[in-house]
Amino acid sequence: MSEFEKISVKTVYLRQDAPFIRLFCRDIPDVQILKQTAISTQFYLNLYARIGGVWGWTGRYLLSNNQLQKKLDENHIFVVFHKSVPIGFAELEIFGGTIAEIAYFGIESEFSGKGFGKLLMQTLFDFCSRYNQKIIHLHTCEFDHPNALKFYQTCGFEIYKDQIDLEFYPTDFIEKKRKLT
Repeated sequence: MSEFEKISVKTVYLRQDAPFIRLFCRDIPDVQILKQTAISTQFYLNLYARIGGVWGWTGRYLLSNNQLQKKLDENHIFVVFHKSVPIGFAELEIFGGTIAEIAYFGIESEFSGKGFGKLLMQTLFDFCSRYNQKIIHLHTCEFDHPNALKFYQTCGFEIYKDQIDLEFYPTDFIEKKRKLT
C-alpha cells in the first residue's frame, strides 16, 4: 500500500427520506446479496481494494486492524455474490436509531451497469425500511465512478450540499490523476 496525501476533493452529499422508492430491478441469474454477520478484516479489505482501488478509496486503510474490525462489527455489510464470487458490497452505518449512511457502495467495474447496483441499493432500502430508518445519507466525489452521482439520483437520492473536503488518497493514485490533467 502506498503512502497517503491529504488533498482537496469536490464532494456531493445526497439523502433520501422514507418512504424509500422502489427500484425496478431486473432478474439476474446466479446472484445473491447476503448481509454478513461475521466478516474478517482480510476478506473486507480484499473486496475494498478490488472495488474501490480504482477510485482511490482510502478511509478503511487509515484504521488499525482492531478499529476496522470494530467498525465491521458495528456496521451492516452486504456483499453481492455472482456465481458464488463476491463482486460488490455496501457498508451501511446507523446513526441515532433512524438515520443511516451508506459509507461505501461499489460493484466491480466489469459488472457495472448490468443491474447489480440497483439490486444492492434495493436491498439497502428494504433493510432500512424494515428497521425504521427515516433518512439515508451518502456522498460521492469527483474521483468516484463517473456515473455514480447519476446512479444515486436515479435511485431517488437528492443533493443537499456540495463542498470541497480534505481527504486522504494514495500518493500513486494522486500522481496518476495529475498526469491525466
